[in-house]
Amino acid sequence: MLKTILKQQIIGIINLSIPVIILYQIYPAILLSTSGKIVCSLLIGIYVFYLNYRATKTQAESLKYIPSLYKPELEKIIVDCKMDPHSVNLRYGYSNEMVAMTILNTVSIDPILCQRFNHDPEAIKVIDILNHHIISPMAEKQKEKIEKIKNILTPDAQTFIFKHELGHVFANYSYKKLALIGIIATISAYIGLVTTFYFLKVLGFFAIIIGITIAGLIDLIMSYSSNVLFKSREEKNADLFATKFSSPEEIKAAASFFETHQEIVNLNKSSMGILSALPSIVLTGHYDGKTRAKYLRDIIY
Repeated sequence: MLKTILKQQIIGIINLSIPVIILYQIYPAILLSTSGKIVCSLLIGIYVFYLNYRATKTQAESLKYIPSLYKPELEKIIVDCKMDPHSVNLRYGYSNEMVAMTILNTVSIDPILCQRFNHDPEAIKVIDILNHHIISPMAEKQKEKIEKIKNILTPDAQTFIFKHELGHVFANYSYKKLALIGIIATISAYIGLVTTFYFLKVLGFFAIIIGITIAGLIDLIMSYSSNVLFKSREEKNADLFATKFSSPEEIKAAASFFETHQEIVNLNKSSMGILSALPSIVLTGHYDGKTRAKYLRDIIY
């Protein structure tokens, strides 16, 4: 997993560096000034924001299966949460063990895990596709993990998690995240450019490699730091949003689910390699399941 992350990081940084190198060869004066470096960094940040926005929008638009049988029930929950049903796109789709997820203003429910909805004709279509293309090729250990999650995911917990995702839509979480990605790219690019030109006269071409490396490291560090400083806060706020519109039974069910889910995750941490040593708040931006369970139970009691 770490190798994949680093590989993607290196490829992304190199792809963004090539146009900058070409620009310097054509018109070096632009990048020699501080203002030029800032403008160039801003353009890189805007470009990264655009690429991620386009990819996110494409992902949302690729979800074609709309709840039918359970749509009135889900829309009632949206109304109960003081939101307009027309402001939320409901879909069924694979969530990679996350139960449900928010993509812009689309809430995607995983019918493999959320068995409450698996009698919906549209959910059945998705289940058939996922079983054939996603679940079937999985390793047995991962299939067992999914079964364990299904077994602890009660209807009340599913309702709470759906309200949690509504909290993300309400707070425009996806748009904030995309903006943050653009800001991180801008800062990383600027530091990379400053580093490159600081060493350029002494090291020549190697200064470019150093600048690219520093930019990549800054991007990686800031991305993981944003999980702690930004994403974890947004995740907790979404939980608190859900508690405002949930019964004590739903909150208790969610707390029990998060607690037991963490135990299941801990049993499978070895497959994550060196990243397993990182706390979940750093790695994913989610509080540890036991921490979530505690603050949810504190709200009830």
